[in-house]
Amino acid sequence: MPYIPKDERTELDELAGALVTILRNGNFRGKLNYFISSIAEGLIQANGVSYSFLNDFIGVLECVKLELYRRVATPYEDDKMQENGDVYGSKRVVSELEIKLSKDRANLQEFDRKITQRIADENEPVLESLDL
Repeated sequence: MPYIPKDERTELDELAGALVTILRNGNFRGKLNYFISSIAEGLIQANGVSYSFLNDFIGVLECVKLELYRRVATPYEDDKMQENGDVYGSKRVVSELEIKLSKDRANLQEFDRKITQRIADENEPVLESLDL
């Protein structure tokens, strides 16, 4: 998570500000990729490559992605959904559980219909018609 102590941020904030100045105009994608790759290469040169390093570095990238999506993309998408309408508004996503519940309801309705019919056909009290 990016929430490091404030006293550790000053030097990094200066670097980030300089990088943003370089990247904010034009095609930032390739330059940002190069910068991140250069950081990875520098850490590999300093510490060597290992599964642990690769796992940790890729994990950091994944967490950056998830935090960006959670904090920025989700609220943006929610605003656009309110502004332009929900794509799922007229279509209902049905889960497997909902399908099973629907089948169970149908089975119960059929059972109820048969019991009611049996009672009506035999003109017997309810408990006697259930063969208890």
